[in-house]
Amino acid sequence: MNITFGYGKEQIPLILEGKSQILDKERFDNFFFDLKDFLEKIDFKGNKLGIIFPDTTRPLPAKEILDLIYPRIKDKKVKIFIASGTHRKPSEEELKKYLGVFLEKFEIIINEPEKEDLYERIGKTERGTEVEILKEVLRQEEVFCFTVCRPHYYAGFSGGRKIFVPGVASYKTIQQNHRNVLDPDPKKGKNKKAVLGVLEGNPVHSDMNEVLKLIPVPYNIFNFVILNKKIIYGSPNFEEAVEFLRNNFEIKVEERFDNLIVSSGGFPFDLNFIQGHKCLEHSVGGLKEGGKIYGFIEAKEGFGSKDLIEFLKLGSIEKVKKELGEDFKVYGHTALTILLKAKRFDINLHTKFNSKGVFSQSP
Repeated sequence: MNITFGYGKEQIPLILEGKSQILDKERFDNFFFDLKDFLEKIDFKGNKLGIIFPDTTRPLPAKEILDLIYPRIKDKKVKIFIASGTHRKPSEEELKKYLGVFLEKFEIIINEPEKEDLYERIGKTERGTEVEILKEVLRQEEVFCFTVCRPHYYAGFSGGRKIFVPGVASYKTIQQNHRNVLDPDPKKGKNKKAVLGVLEGNPVHSDMNEVLKLIPVPYNIFNFVILNKKIIYGSPNFEEAVEFLRNNFEIKVEERFDNLIVSSGGFPFDLNFIQGHKCLEHSVGGLKEGGKIYGFIEAKEGFGSKDLIEFLKLGSIEKVKKELGEDFKVYGHTALTILLKAKRFDINLHTKFNSKGVFSQSP
């Protein structure tokens, strides 16, 4: 059996011998979505508008969207916000590829969560998250958000409310929201509801939803599902987008496998290990305890976070739990997620990043 895997900007061919099964759904390629018709239904009211896109680690065709709506916004005062959360700032080259000629036509504001003076406090959630959002977002007459909906390893699903938190929120807000990934008793580690594909009872998701109620300016969020860099579904309703994903992308297996071979899908999904490791999280539900998983994750930019490296170097799940309870860091919980998988499964990576001295200790 022959198959290819996305790896960075390459496609790696594999020949599978013996008994094997490809988990896929052929009808994925049969979807048709009329983006032009969808966008024409949006009413761009007011004169001072904010447009929020996720950062370049998401495959949203921002340039195509702007091409289609430009005739209706060209005479308005428009600012484009890049909702990068705690991700690194996209380079000028990345932005040019992402936004094309619109990089010069509009003012571009990138989320820089460590710069406290850029944010304004708008309230506090019931779970205690102090909500600070980019001041410039709050100064717009109306905000239009275009985002990508897909499974997420602790928020249940990305898209919707995540465009604001972590998207255009301060580091303090992101840190406090993400702390909800932990059980109220940090010694127990991760909250059992703050996991992939779960929204009901998920404290991270619930806290993000509360943030939406605090946003003081009119806003619209448009959720897209993307396959092979093409939009195949769009909705202003986050729950409907999630339902589409469940119905068309969720794969149920009759029994778990001894071995799994997985890929993040190539660039930009495997730009770094933080992004790329999600393919492991998305698939281990189909793996037997102690089974082997082989992941194709290029990660040419390395781990993607110094905090992740430092937490992994602690070398044990209990030490990571203790440190998170005492001094929570955004990507510390990612380290915990990785170590928990490493304890249950035999993880093997085909990658370009150097993990020497990081995974050398027992999980």
